[in-house]
Amino acid sequence: MQTLATGINNRHSISLRLQGFTLIELLVVVVILAVVLASGMTFLRSGSHERRIEQEGQRIINLLEFLCEQSIVQNRPQGLGFSDNGYTALKAPDQAGAILAGTTAQGGRSVRQAPWQPVTVGGDNPWSVPEFLQIQLFSGARPIPLKETFPDTPHIVCDSSGHLPDFSLRLRPRDGGAVYDLRYQQDGLPDAVNRHSGEAVMRKGSNWRFYWLSADEL
Repeated sequence: MQTLATGINNRHSISLRLQGFTLIELLVVVVILAVVLASGMTFLRSGSHERRIEQEGQRIINLLEFLCEQSIVQNRPQGLGFSDNGYTALKAPDQAGAILAGTTAQGGRSVRQAPWQPVTVGGDNPWSVPEFLQIQLFSGARPIPLKETFPDTPHIVCDSSGHLPDFSLRLRPRDGGAVYDLRYQQDGLPDAVNRHSGEAVMRKGSNWRFYWLSADEL
């Protein structure tokens, strides 16, 4: 058996070299797996966020449709008021209590509008959006400033005939990325298309349209 000048057996030296290469290969595999897993987790988290955003948009639609039905039944306008991270359902005071009377310092009569009243739907009110989301509201192209607290009167009001005003509402991730755009138009909207697939994302024959907007489309 051949022995090196250092006194190390040649076969043993080859074995050590092979073991060294094997360890390096294992380290490379571990690094690759870590990168793949990290990418997979990011993808899954992104997909989970998109599903939650779409569910939030659908909940807002369902709430407004319910409030419009109640506006007709109760003959009282109802709607949603928004903060930058949630929304609340409100209804107008009934006709009998619409005006609250008071007395001025001069002894005359003064009147003020009675406050809007909260509406509980399914035992809930108000509702908060996920922490990673921010709400933006538009009337036409004009943004409507939203505060951290809920307003006393709704931003979107369904009148006693069940009609909503035109509006646009966006659910925007706070860390950037695509924005979920939800629109209502009384006269109906043309078919919208998905930002990537070209798939229509509108209820046929509906006044609602909802789709994703990339940063370039905003």
